[in-house]
Amino acid sequence: MRRIIILVMVAVLFTACGQPQDDFALNSIDPEGGTTLGGAEVTIRGRGFDSDTTITFGSNAATITSYTSTQLDVVTPSSANVTDSVDVTITGGDGETAKITNGYTYRSMLVVANKNSNQVAIFDVDRVDYSITEFSTSPMNVGGLAPMGMVVDRTYAYLYTGNGNSATVSGLSYSMEDGSMLAVSGSPFSLQGIASRSLAIDTSDHIILSSNSNSNDISSFTYSVDDGSLTFVETIGADGTSPYFVVIDESKKLAFLANNDSNTIAVFTYDEDAELEEVSTSPTAAGGTSPIAMAIDITDKLLFVANYDSNDISVFEYSSSGVLTQVTGSPFAAEGQGPREIALDTSEGLLFLINETSNTIRSFTYNSSGALTVAAHPTLSSGGTDPRAIAIDTAKKMLFVANQTTNDIKVVTYDSNGQMTTQGSMADCGGLAPSGLLFVP
Repeated sequence: MRRIIILVMVAVLFTACGQPQDDFALNSIDPEGGTTLGGAEVTIRGRGFDSDTTITFGSNAATITSYTSTQLDVVTPSSANVTDSVDVTITGGDGETAKITNGYTYRSMLVVANKNSNQVAIFDVDRVDYSITEFSTSPMNVGGLAPMGMVVDRTYAYLYTGNGNSATVSGLSYSMEDGSMLAVSGSPFSLQGIASRSLAIDTSDHIILSSNSNSNDISSFTYSVDDGSLTFVETIGADGTSPYFVVIDESKKLAFLANNDSNTIAVFTYDEDAELEEVSTSPTAAGGTSPIAMAIDITDKLLFVANYDSNDISVFEYSSSGVLTQVTGSPFAAEGQGPREIALDTSEGLLFLINETSNTIRSFTYNSSGALTVAAHPTLSSGGTDPRAIAIDTAKKMLFVANQTTNDIKVVTYDSNGQMTTQGSMADCGGLAPSGLLFVP
């Protein structure tokens, strides 16, 4: 009788408590996705952890920053620019292992500023199949009118949009796990200028500059890494009319401003407090008519300027003090009508240009002296009408082109010679009148 009672008691305990738990286990990962660049902070929960525990994401080891017996705080490794879901595996000092299959997803994002719907749309970028898919959390209202220019601080996951019709800049925090976005505290922020057309960001000193086309000036802000909020610093004159575009050399603390109506490039220095001062040799003639967009190669100290009405590209060398010198042969023909925006692959010496009026994408090569040569490949159609924005993924050699009138996006790959190939079909932009693109690896 005693044996039967003991057996019954064991059975009851087994039924109440379930299977005996292992001493070593991996239970959860938070968040479950992040940037392909790595460096994301992730919390691992389970049990049996100690100083000998190691963890891998796919085949790559993560860095453990702190641990308890039930929690690991880790920093993710890079995925080598691959977007994919990987196994997360922990290994104990005695060789025991635990794994969550496909427990973490490496993502890249494409953000689209849709001017007429006052939103940003967020896309998951597949850098293996060269495709984009809009997140279920998209789109996001920016809280301002006509978002156009965008900048991002990838370290702190803040994104900012200049709102052309509401004299504001909006700040958003974002998640690489699911593409969700939230307005930062105090957003949108007063511009102290009118019609922000583009933004530039200095992530080392946490500074944002805005070109304001209707008030003919440039505004500066600092931003908080704690909550993303902006603090207005100053607005000063552009020394020209209709400043449409601003780019910076962060290492030299130089800002270049394209004045569309006065056909000039103004140059400013700025300090760590975001205070601006125009250099003595500024402004400089743009070398063409209606400068509307720019791109910068900080290694070779080259400034490229798209001139909309003269259908050409001016190229300047610039000194550490901001003196601009037009290179021999500049300006160069745009090989199309209405050059609207430029993207550079500086590692390959490639320049990509969208021509808005002719609905084309054109590739050029350039050397360290800035001389442009038309790539020996056919012009590629933008796939829609009025291409307005271009973004580039230089690691995977991908281009994204947004067509403002047909509300769609084209995905293109290219080789080291600048030859372009269309990938897949056109994608809906997730809103109306896409006017800005931003790739987040």
